[in-house]
Amino acid sequence: MKFYFRAEFGRYASSLDKAGLFTEMITNELQTGEKTFSYSNFDAAIDRINQGWIVARIMRYTPYYEPFANGETILTGIEASLVPRFLNPDKPKAGGRDNFERFTGKKISENTSMGLSPLGEAYANFGVDGGIFFMFMLGLFYNFYMFVILRLALKYHSLILWLPLLFLQVVKAETDFVVVLNHLVKASIVVAMIIFSIRKFALIKL
Repeated sequence: MKFYFRAEFGRYASSLDKAGLFTEMITNELQTGEKTFSYSNFDAAIDRINQGWIVARIMRYTPYYEPFANGETILTGIEASLVPRFLNPDKPKAGGRDNFERFTGKKISENTSMGLSPLGEAYANFGVDGGIFFMFMLGLFYNFYMFVILRLALKYHSLILWLPLLFLQVVKAETDFVVVLNHLVKASIVVAMIIFSIRKFALIKL
């Protein structure tokens, strides 16, 4: 439904009209299911969740038309995750359009957000062998992070319940490295603040 809503979105000026459009479209779809269960919608959904075709396009386009980035986007992602936006106004925004078009050569619409995925970005930066090594190191990082969470959960028992939030972007397909790492860092800070605040002020041992 998001695709169809976006197609009609620009025709309405006020927020009230847009809300009315959304309600009308959802109501009609719940009654008919015409768009949700159409073959074209299933094809589009499979394309979006299939990380393989994104990686294939990257490998077909890079380095023949766009040279390997040699760690550029990885370093940018690390910097963007550690430095707040008010200190770095030019830090990348979520959506992945620029990197997607740069390394696949495929133009996507202004209303579409689609990233390379960590696997695709690993190849776009380091090639096949370097990409394999990078993914191995990224896996070790996730393993270490999980180890730390499980150790902390021995003291802060509810921490284990926050794992779905902490790993929300990690397990998603076609999400750029900058989005994955940025979410992991920011979500960790938010969860730590919530647990600390509740233990400090509500005197509840989460």
